[in-house]
Amino acid sequence: MWENYENIKDPYKKNMTLEKITNPQPIISAYCDSTRYILEKSENKQSKPNIY
Repeated sequence: MWENYENIKDPYKKNMTLEKITNPQPIISAYCDSTRYILEKSENKQSKPNIY
């Protein structure tokens, strides 16, 4: 998508493309952070032995 962005000559279309690229970034970042948290949490549970 960035390659296409560099090739666009029309400023309006270039702006719209940039907006489409950057708008999902916060959502993707939050998803990655949540996934990392869940994986770290599950690793901690597996490393601790269950003592009853």
